[in-house]
Amino acid sequence: MTLLTLSMPWPTLIIIFPLCIGLFSSMASFVRLYMMTSDDGRQWVRVFTRPAPAGITWLFAAAAACMILSPAPAMQRLLAVLFTLFLFRMTLCDAITGFLPRELTLSCLIAGLVAALAESGYWGHVLSCVTAISIFSAWRYATFRMHARECLGLGDVWLAGAVAAWLGGSEGLSALLAGVIFFVLWQLLVRRVSEGGPMGPWLCAGAILVALIRLYQPLITW
Repeated sequence: MTLLTLSMPWPTLIIIFPLCIGLFSSMASFVRLYMMTSDDGRQWVRVFTRPAPAGITWLFAAAAACMILSPAPAMQRLLAVLFTLFLFRMTLCDAITGFLPRELTLSCLIAGLVAALAESGYWGHVLSCVTAISIFSAWRYATFRMHARECLGLGDVWLAGAVAAWLGGSEGLSALLAGVIFFVLWQLLVRRVSEGGPMGPWLCAGAILVALIRLYQPLITW
């Protein structure tokens, strides 16, 4: 019985992980520069006074390192790391500013549909994307009618479609469900249900979890 097969010897993690830290730290600097040069002056102040959380950078770097070490085909691992970079950009934006720029979410969605061409079942990715956007749009509309204010941002709707486009089928929808569960648990733990908060980082966390599980299937081989 073999548990958790790897594509490389595990000591290579000593080299891969610092490289991933450097990659995501550089990406964090580019993301902050992008947000600081936006047209919204209030956003500039918010980004300037709130640096990128180091914990987010380290967690995404660890996830990318695990993806590189996975036993999946090289192309699948490469696409997974690329997906992680898209998710990292959006996580930082939403965590720091509470806002998901449309150019980030739509570029991730389009990239996901293009990446799906390299896999089988392309139309399953398209259907999953459309389904996710429809569900989150209905959720956004229903909560707005109930509370007379925006409870779910439009950026979260496009992000949901992007996650589903990358993962496809039931995996995409499972990732979104996991993200919503993470978000609800976080709201309950910090006791800010009435105040709300950014959902984007939690949807991204669900996507990372499902992407890792998919790369390491089967976990146990005989």
